[in-house]
This record gives sequence, structure tokens and C-alpha cells, in this order.
Amino acid sequence: MNKIHENAINLYQKNISYLEKVDNNLYKKIKLFEEALNLNHISQKYILEYNDNYFDVFDNEKNSWLYNENSINYSRLIINDLNFDTKINTFKTFYDYQYEDEVIERVKNSNIESSAILGISNILHYVNNNLPKKEVFSKIYNYIVFGVGLGIHIPIIHKEINAKIYNIIEPSLELFRLSLFVTDYAEIANKSELIFYIANNESEFYEKFSLNYMQTFFYNHYIKFFMFSKNCNLYINSIQTMLTSQGHYLYSYDRELMSLKRTFINAIQEYKYIDISKIREVELLSSLPVLILGAGPSLQNKIKFIKKQKNNFFIIAVYGTMPFLEKHNIKPDVIVQYDEGDVGVYDTILELKDISFFKDTFFLFSSHLDEKIYNSFNKENIYVFQAMFRAKERLGSLTSPSVGEIAFVLSVILGFRKICMLGIDMSLDPETGKSHYDGYISNEATKEKKELSNEVFSFRKNIIPIKGNLIEEVKTLPLYMTSIRQLESHIKNLRNKVSLDIYNFSNGAFFQGTLPYKTEEYKNLENINSKKNLYKSIKNYLNLLSTKEFNKNDIEIINNKLEDAKKIKNVIKKFGKIKKLDEDQFKLKLHEIQENFCEGYVCYDLQKILNNYFSFVIHYIFYFFNLEKLSNKKEHIKNLQGLLCKQLLKIADAYIESLELTKSV
Repeated sequence: MNKIHENAINLYQKNISYLEKVDNNLYKKIKLFEEALNLNHISQKYILEYNDNYFDVFDNEKNSWLYNENSINYSRLIINDLNFDTKINTFKTFYDYQYEDEVIERVKNSNIESSAILGISNILHYVNNNLPKKEVFSKIYNYIVFGVGLGIHIPIIHKEINAKIYNIIEPSLELFRLSLFVTDYAEIANKSELIFYIANNESEFYEKFSLNYMQTFFYNHYIKFFMFSKNCNLYINSIQTMLTSQGHYLYSYDRELMSLKRTFINAIQEYKYIDISKIREVELLSSLPVLILGAGPSLQNKIKFIKKQKNNFFIIAVYGTMPFLEKHNIKPDVIVQYDEGDVGVYDTILELKDISFFKDTFFLFSSHLDEKIYNSFNKENIYVFQAMFRAKERLGSLTSPSVGEIAFVLSVILGFRKICMLGIDMSLDPETGKSHYDGYISNEATKEKKELSNEVFSFRKNIIPIKGNLIEEVKTLPLYMTSIRQLESHIKNLRNKVSLDIYNFSNGAFFQGTLPYKTEEYKNLENINSKKNLYKSIKNYLNLLSTKEFNKNDIEIINNKLEDAKKIKNVIKKFGKIKKLDEDQFKLKLHEIQENFCEGYVCYDLQKILNNYFSFVIHYIFYFFNLEKLSNKKEHIKNLQGLLCKQLLKIADAYIESLELTKSV
């Protein structure tokens, strides 16, 4: 027994030394926990016991054993169904598009700015048409273990799977610490990388898993997992949310190309491009209470408050609220619009009874709006902020998943410091289940789906319970979770630079860094003197921040980008001409060409678009070549090499064409 105790202590020391080197944050967590135990600041929930040749854990709170049987035999038994089948116990990380042959013929020579679903069709169709009858991994790169217990199952899994990376997830720090006495993590780490997610809250886990996921996205077509513990649903939901909100799905490369092109088209039309490169301190605005109005259901629910107090705020409203505000005779001082979509955006204008209602409103429009939107309003009142890309480098740019966050950030950049938000719910109405006010173009009530499996999970439909702002809990969608995280990130970053008072009046999601406030309790309101005089002052201020021209530095940067874009184009061409690549050489070249997109060039925007396209297709290619019983590999390499190069060159050409618009300036 003494020998067993000694071995456990030695193994713990080995593991803790390993953690100190590879995951110092986790190491410190464990040491702090041990110190708290020794000082009796916390009580011990789990006790490690050795019974009849095996370890078990006694739960003091539940008065029960974790395994309650031979833990070694149990661990061997539960991993009996381990396999390399790509469709069993896996997260599917992509949307499964299928194409008819006639569609592929039609899109062979299509414009690269057409739908991304069409632009990626040639490679996806080729892969899908040549898959083996049974899809079985030859190697497993990324593997997830949900739940540690004493970790006895992990080396058994490793012996069978031999994955390159193991993501080890355990909600209990105390339980994981006990596993260090029993399981030799350091030994497994000699052959594989171990990434630990121990006692992480949802936000910590999401951020860490997302980062690690992106570093291995070449191999992440399907990610296999093993479920030891049922206490990991929080993390499973986070993974599903992350997978459905990957950047290339939120904003695909074709939309990026459109954004880039429109940014340059609108710039040469001499619209006033506003400088958002830095945060302003403006005495006129710092004490002025601003009310940011979104199109969430709280806008409608709190309409009496808005009507009563409309003269006590400087009102910044998102574009989609215009018909509603006109109906209720609420004139916003500023309208903000970001989304580059055409049909729904223009429909908002068609809903207006009298567009002159907004004749004294300033419009902060993103640089990638369609010209029809610009042409609908007084050009003198339009101020353009650069969206995803920059035609004029010095003026900065701003992007975010939704216009609500954009409106908030712009208000701070311009100089507002006392900010109230209403209608930025980012959740479903607790009573109706609706996502926006009645009459909003894309409003719908969403029926809750209880099962959140990776097969049924939907970015726009599935329900996630989260902390509410004015009530304990509200329901939201994965789509809004992305915006919530982004808004909270903006708030945190801006608060590090300036002092802000942020009040959230909405009966929606809670945002870290804001103060929940009921409208009936908000008393610090004073009537704004003479909005007419304020209008003139702000117009002069915005004009000072804006420019219509390209300066010499802008043109020089554009010319440098064009030069580098042509170099990248040559890299792609050279890749396309390489003959007789074997599988390893082909994969290596794909890694190299992707790294070429990322380093050493000033055309960062082209690199971003090319990587977006890669995110759609590259994992299909690596998955394809990682399947057992795949024949004719050399022929597949040749064909996929040609298909890939053709699309990459189309993207480079579209980029060059957009930048060359400035030659007419």
C-alpha cells in the first residue's frame, strides 16, 4: 500500500511539473486550490481512495462513489466502441452543400463575386463525388474528451486512437487534480499535444477553444469525441455555437469581395468618408445623453418611454427602425447602417411614408452599402465609415456581426460618454418569442428545439438560455451570441481607454460592462436645448472629421497593395504549374501557399479574402486525403490542384480590379 501511495505521489509530481511548463495558468489554478484546501478556506468534496487494486473517488456531498466498481475495468469497457468512422461521435464543422452536375457546369465560368455556395461548388462536388463508400479516417488529428473523472480512460483512448491533439475538458478542477495522481498525462504528451479546458466558464472556454480550433482548421472537417461525463453540456453548446458562427460563414469571401469593391466605388464618388481611426474627446458630446435604438422587441415594448423622453436624448437609431420611428413621430438625430445586403435594406426605404421626415437626420453609412441606399438620401447628410476594408488607409475601419454593436462603437469614437441602449435585445422576447419589433422585415417567432445535437443545430433557429438584463433568464440564438460576445469585447476595450456610463434599458440579454436599468427608474434626464443649434454644431464637427479626396499616401498604399497582389497571383500560378506532387508534397504546398497569404505582404485585405476562401474548402481536401481506401490519389491531386488555383486566381483578379478603380481619380 505504501508503494502504491508513493507511486501516486511521484506521478502527481511528474504531471504537475509537466503542467507548469505547458499550461502555467492551469498549474497556478491547481496550486491556489491546494493552498485553499490546506488553509481550510474550502472543504474537500472528493476523496481519492484505493480499493481492491483500483482507485475510486468518494463524493462527500452525494455520499457516493464516482465509479462504484473497478475503475480500470469500467474504463476499458466504456471505450469498447471506439472507432475511426467519420460519422460516429463527431462534430460536423461545415454546412453540407450538395450540387447537381448541371449546376457545376453552369458555374464553371461564373463570376467569383457570385454566391460563395457556388464559388466553392467545384471542389466540394469533386470531393463528394469521389468519396469512398465508407468514410473512415486513416489518422485522427483532433480528438475531444468530455469529462476526466480519474482520467483512466484517456491513455486507453490514446492507445487506440493515437490522435495528434487531445482536447481534454473537465468542469471540476478538484476532480481533475485527483486524476493527476492516477493518469500519466506527461507520458501521453510525449507523442501527442494535450490541450486542457479545466473548470473554464463558458466565455473562457469559447475563446480558448475557438483559438485552438482555428490553428488546426485544415484538419477539422469532422472532429471525433468521447463522452465520459454528462456534465459537459455547457461546453458542447459552446462548441456548436462556435462551429455555426465561424467567420467565413458569418461573412463569406464573396461578400468580402463585394464589400471591398463597393468601398472603392463609393470612395471615388466623393462621398464624405469619416475618420474613425481614433476615439475623440469632445466637450459638446461628452455630457450629452445618447439613446441608441435597436430593432429588438424592447423598442416596441418601451415606445411610451421613448415618446415621452425623445427630447431628452440625442437619438442614434439603427437603419431598420426607420419605419417604426416615422410611424411614432420620433425623429432620430443619427441613423446607422452597416449591412451590405440589397433587397431587405432597400425594402426599409419602401416602407417609409415620407422620406423627408428624416431630412435633418445624419446618416452614418458603411462604405459597402449599395448605391441605391446612398442615392435615397441627401448626400450632404451622409457620412461614410469604412467597413471591412479601407480605400483610405488613414481613416480606419469598423466591422462587427450586427449594426447594434457598430452604433455603440461609433457613438464612443465620436465622443459620447453617457450612453443608453434600448432595443438592442440580442434575444427573443420573453412573451412572444419574437426577435424584433412587430413589422420588422426579418422578424419571426422561433420555436424552441430541445435537442441541440450537432446534426440539428442551426445558427438561426436553436435556442440558448442566457442571463437576462432585467429578468433572470432570456432565450437567444447562436446568431446573437456572436454579437453579444463582440459587443462585450468592444465595451471592455473602449472602457480601457475612456470613462463610460452605459445603461441597458432592454428586456433582453445582459451585457457585461453595462448597468441594467428600468426605464421608469432612470431619472437623470434633462431636456436638450435647441436641437436645431445642436444639428449645426454636429454637422460642422462631422465635416471636420471627413474627407472626399484620396491623398498621396492613400494612392501610394494602394499602388503597393496592387504590386503585392500581383506577386501573390504569381505564387498561385507557380503552385498550379507544379507537376507530379505526391500526397505529402501536396499537403505541404497547401500549407505553404496559405502561409504566403499571411506573411510579408502589405495587401492584408487580399490575404484575408483568400484565407476566407481557404476556410471553406481546405478542410474538404485534407479530409478527402485522410480517408482509408482512397484510390487514384495522384489523379485527385492533379484535379484538385487545378480547381483550387482557378478560384484563387479569380479572387486575386477581382481584388486587383477593385483597387484599380482609383486610377480614374
